[in-house]
Formats: sequence, structure tokens, C-alpha cells
Amino acid sequence: MRTLLICVGSIVTLPLLFLLLIALPATCNWVGSAAKVASEELNPRTLLTRYTWFKDVYSRVNAFDANLDAFKGNLTETTKTYGEPSNWPRDVRNDIAAQRREILGILSMRNNLASEYNAAMAKINYRFTNVGDLPNGATTVLPREFMEYRLQ
Repeated sequence: MRTLLICVGSIVTLPLLFLLLIALPATCNWVGSAAKVASEELNPRTLLTRYTWFKDVYSRVNAFDANLDAFKGNLTETTKTYGEPSNWPRDVRNDIAAQRREILGILSMRNNLASEYNAAMAKINYRFTNVGDLPNGATTVLPREFMEYRLQ
């Protein structure tokens, strides 16, 4: 009977030792690592840095939009001044062709920047897209995404 108790005691003790020596420290390490990552990601300085990046990208996309509108205004003025494109002098046609190529480049850069913004914003629910949840030092609520990509 005594040997049976020793056997049963050994069988129960081994899993307990495993839990105490291996599983519990590993679990504590995982929980500690998760807490550390959460602390780093939700740190006010990290949030302000990310907010600043989003604000910069937002401003750059808006600047691209303003440049595109200026180019379109120039094309409209050229049409008013010279009439139909077939009546334009050769130098004006060359300038307009160069501007159209530049418009395509600006559109491409604008859409790439908007896609970076959208992808980064989709990775996590940033608080600074909600009114009242701005990090210290932030002044403007940013959009969740640039909905459309411009084609013209």
C-alpha cells in the first residue's frame, strides 16, 4: 500500500512540478511581454509621434490636391485664352503636354501617399481619430482614411 501511495504521489507531483517550473514562468513571460508591448504602443510619446506622422501625410495629400487644382485652373485659363487645343500655338501645346505629365506624376504620388495613410490607419484603432481622444499636444482630429483615390 505504501508503494502505491508513493507511485500515486509521484504521478501527481510531476505535473505540478512541470506547472511550477516551466509553464507558469513561460505564461508570466508572455503576459509580461504583452503588457510591455501595450505600454510601448499606448505611450503618449508614441501616440504623439504617430499623430504627427499622420498629420504630416494628411497635409502633404492636401498639398497635392491643391497643386492638382492649380494645374486644372491653368488648363482652363489656357482653353479660355486660346480656344480649342487645335488652335493653340506649338509652345503652348508643349507646355500643356508637360503639365499633363506632371499632373499624372502628382496624382501617382498623391494616391501612393493616401494608400500609405489608409494602410497605417487600418492597422490599429488610433484614438486621435476620435474627437476628445487626442494625445497631448495634438490639435486636429484626423480622418480615418482618404476615401477615394483621384484619377484626374
